[in-house]
Amino acid sequence: MTIHLVETYEEDSHIAVARHIASLLDEGQVKTALADTPGSLFLADCTNLANEYRYDELIKRLSSHLDLVFSKCSEKDAECCLTCIVLLVPRLDKDSHLTELARKLALDIGKQPDVAGEVKLNGLLTLYSNAQTAPARYMVLLQTLEFAKQSKQLAALLAPVVKGKADEWNRVWGLKPSMAIELYLQLAALMKVVGDRPSVKEYLRLLSSALALVKSSEAADMAKVKPFAIEAVKAFIRSPDIFQCDFWELPAVQQLSREPGSAALLRLLDVMLNGDMQNNVLAVAF
Repeated sequence: MTIHLVETYEEDSHIAVARHIASLLDEGQVKTALADTPGSLFLADCTNLANEYRYDELIKRLSSHLDLVFSKCSEKDAECCLTCIVLLVPRLDKDSHLTELARKLALDIGKQPDVAGEVKLNGLLTLYSNAQTAPARYMVLLQTLEFAKQSKQLAALLAPVVKGKADEWNRVWGLKPSMAIELYLQLAALMKVVGDRPSVKEYLRLLSSALALVKSSEAADMAKVKPFAIEAVKAFIRSPDIFQCDFWELPAVQQLSREPGSAALLRLLDVMLNGDMQNNVLAVAF
């Protein structure tokens, strides 16, 4: 099915999208003069929401059918619909409700990354740009990273956009330590998917930054980053020339000494950094 573009006012664009979705909902339906159809009910509902300026509910109604749009329309037409929906976001009030709605819209966009992945990634980036608060942008960014890391191609497209910005986001947004840790870990996961040498170096730098944020008094954060601490130690042991090991004394890393399996790794790292390999022969399998 093809969308026919006609001259219209900006405020009518979302209704044009609603009308198009309504036509998709009515495909295969038997139409009569009196009976309502799924499409007609949907269009009437969207029109009422728009007339009452209830844009948050309108966005939810439209975005709930994005899967249908992407399955039935060309990528170009689907992108047009997606852009119109995302451009409704600036009309919302800048309150806590915006954060949850932005997260919900990002989740709806991010379904099925194997279908029109680049179009959806562009839609998520447009949503990020149109989110008006730091909490909303933070949530959209996390969903965008989660979406892109499902595909090496998408990860490679997003990596140059986000590379080197973690510290600035953390500072400008004033993130709590737990939120900053999550951001660094998600960015690191994206770089790991890309997998080339510069990305691997950035991946390890981001891991180190995340580990540095963890305080020994925060048991939940310590437990969360433990697998990443092990990963960072292994990475340095394998390739000590890739990055500088500046995480040795961090609580998140030193916690590895409390368990036999990870303690052996930590001892080997200690030998590499400070010890005598000839007097400290360890057999570590990893």
